Amino acid sequence: MPLSQSRIAFDLFALLARNHYTNQQLTLKDLFNSLNYSERGVRYVLEQFVSGGWCEVVCDAVDRRCRCVVASKRLTDAFESYQKVVLSTYQIG
Repeated sequence: MPLSQSRIAFDLFALLARNHYTNQQLTLKDLFNSLNYSERGVRYVLEQFVSGGWCEVVCDAVDRRCRCVVASKRLTDAFESYQKVVLSTYQIG
C-alpha cells in the first residue's frame, strides 16, 4: 500500500485502480469531486503518489489543458496482490 495506512491514501489507491481496470479516464476535476476530502488533502496525497511512482499526471492528447491521472504498473500490481490477500482472507474467514 502506498504511503501510510491513511484513509485518504487507500481511497485514492482504490479509485486509481478501479479507473485503470474499467478503462475510464480520470481527470483531476473528477478526482477531486470523487473523493470526500479537502482538495488540499487530495493534492498532498496525489503528490506523494506521483513522487513515489504510483501514478502520473499526464496531459490529454487533444486538449492540453485537461490533466488526467494514470495508474502506474506499480499501483496495479499492488492492487492485484491486495485483492488476492483480501479474497483469500474473506474465503477463509
